[in-house]
Amino acid sequence: MSGTSEQVSVLIVGAGAAGLAAAIDLADRGLAPVVVERRAGPATHPRATALTAGTMAQMARWGIEAEVRRLGFASRHAMSIRQSLTGPEIHCVPFDDHVWTCAQDHLEAALARRARAAGAEIRYGATLASLYPAAGGMLATVTGPDGHQPVIEAQYVIGADGARSTVRQYCGITTGRASDFGHWLSILFHAPLREHISGAPFMVYRIENPAAGGGVLVPTDATTRWIHGLAWDPEQGEHTEDFTSHRCAELIRAAAGIPDLPVEIIDVRTFHMTAALADTYRAGRAILVGDAAHVFPPTSGMGLNLALHDATVAARILAITIVDGDEPSALDEYEQACRPLAEQLLAPDLAAT
Repeated sequence: MSGTSEQVSVLIVGAGAAGLAAAIDLADRGLAPVVVERRAGPATHPRATALTAGTMAQMARWGIEAEVRRLGFASRHAMSIRQSLTGPEIHCVPFDDHVWTCAQDHLEAALARRARAAGAEIRYGATLASLYPAAGGMLATVTGPDGHQPVIEAQYVIGADGARSTVRQYCGITTGRASDFGHWLSILFHAPLREHISGAPFMVYRIENPAAGGGVLVPTDATTRWIHGLAWDPEQGEHTEDFTSHRCAELIRAAAGIPDLPVEIIDVRTFHMTAALADTYRAGRAILVGDAAHVFPPTSGMGLNLALHDATVAARILAITIVDGDEPSALDEYEQACRPLAEQLLAPDLAAT
C-alpha cells in the first residue's frame, strides 16, 4: 500500500442520504467522521422524492426542516394510475405514511451542508480500494481523485455505499434473499407538465398504457423537473444508445398524452430494479446502512426513509459503543432494532419473484 496513514473513529463509505445522516448524528455527538464518496461530486439525478413524517421529524431535530420544505414542494400523497398523465384516473393508491416531497438530490445537498457544519469531512472522488480488519479497528485503502492511496485506520466503518456495496463485499456479507424486477431507464427532464394538471401533482403517476411504454412519471421540483421511469430490455437487443434525446422526448409525450409537449432532456440513466436484504447487517467492526443493507424498488417510497432511519439508529448505537468500552458486539443492537422493519416492508417484494 502506498500513501500515509490517518486515524479516525468512524469511516463512512458513501455520501448518499444514509451516509450523510450518519455523519450528522456522529458529528453532533463529538465523533466527526470522514466520509468518502466515489462520485466526483454530489448527486444530480434523484432516485426518490417521498418523505415520511418520521423523516421530517429527523429534519426538525437537525434544524433543517425549513430548508427541506423550501427545497421540496406540496403534492398529493398517493400514486395515481392512468393511461396517461392527462387521462382519467383508473385507480389511486394512497401513501399514508408520506407527508412531504423533496427530491433526493436536493435533500442530500441539505444533509451535506448540515454534516459539514457539524464537523464531518466529506471527500468526493474517493473510492474504497481495500478494507480488512486490524487490531482494534479496520484498515481502509482509499483511492483519491489524484490516484493517491492513503490508508485510513478506523475504529469502525459504516457501509452506506448502495446496493452494490463494496463494504458489504469486502466483509463477505451476502444477500441470500432478493427479487429481480428487470432493467429500467430513469429519464430526467424539464417540461411544463404542471400546466396540464389541476391542483398539486401526485407523488407518482403510473402509466398503464403499453403503447406509451408504461412506466411512471414523477415530479421532482416545484416547477418543471420530472422523471420518467420505464422498463427496457437489453436482453432483447435494446441498447442505451437507442434512447436518444428525440426518442426519450417522444416517450415522455406519449406518457403525458400531450403530442406537442416541449421537452428538454437533462440526463438518462439505467438501473436494475431489485429488492434485496443482506443476510446480516454487521461483520466485526463494519455495519451496513441503507441500500447496502436492504434494497427497495423505488415505487415503494420507503427506501430513502428507511435508509435515514437506519443511519440515525446506527450512529446512536455506534457512539455509545465507542464511548462505553469499544465492544463491537454491542452493535448487534443496531440490527435487532432495524432489520425487522426492513423484513416486514420488503416481504411483498421479496415474495414477488
